[in-house]
Amino acid sequence: PLRKKMEAFVQSHDLQERVLFRGWLSRDEIRDKYWKAHLLLISSRDEGQSLAMMEAMATGTYLFTTPVSGSESIIDVGMNGQYIPMGKSREIASLLSAFYRDKVTSNYMIPEELLHETRIRSSWDSYVQAYNKIIQP
Repeated sequence: PLRKKMEAFVQSHDLQERVLFRGWLSRDEIRDKYWKAHLLLISSRDEGQSLAMMEAMATGTYLFTTPVSGSESIIDVGMNGQYIPMGKSREIASLLSAFYRDKVTSNYMIPEELLHETRIRSSWDSYVQAYNKIIQP
């Protein structure tokens, strides 16, 4: 519903070279985008367990997110992601600049053992086990 407004904003601020609206992507295309990205930024005010967060973590993409539901189970601050303040664009810009300066320029990679642990913690099997613990007497 907001796409037309977002596209108009991009147009009116001459951001067409920097902001792209891709639409639907296949699984392979999504995976390739994550692998090529330095980070994923999620600025939600409220969200359940984010599939985008899980996809980013599975591909080793560093995550910047507001402290929304589910993020606490996959973020190891400073190692695979960090929290950003809600609605504070200057602070977010500063954090992104520091990330670029400190991690991107040094070719930082999320440690493989942390990726492995995160994949296990966020696997469907882990969620099913947690659910079963709740519903079993």
